[in-house]
Amino acid sequence: MSDASQKEKLRQHFARRVTTQARVVLDTWQTIHSNSDAFAAHREELLSASDKLVRYAQRFEMEGHAVAGRKILGLIRGWPINSTLAACRT
Repeated sequence: MSDASQKEKLRQHFARRVTTQARVVLDTWQTIHSNSDAFAAHREELLSASDKLVRYAQRFEMEGHAVAGRKILGLIRGWPINSTLAACRT
């Protein structure tokens, strides 16, 4: 296997890790969205998943995903810890 081929396989592997982490963020959000009272219970899970998305995206040079993850983190951190999702929309 050539050096270029190995690098491409490695790049694809890392891209899958970032994409998988983005799906974890989305799945957590969908859990919260389907039951807005669950926001407080899943807030830390969403923060952790979003933080991991940012770290993976930065490490693997996927800036678009890193920017999206940072925006999500900023929004979540701005919401009161014990609030419901409905309260965060106002």
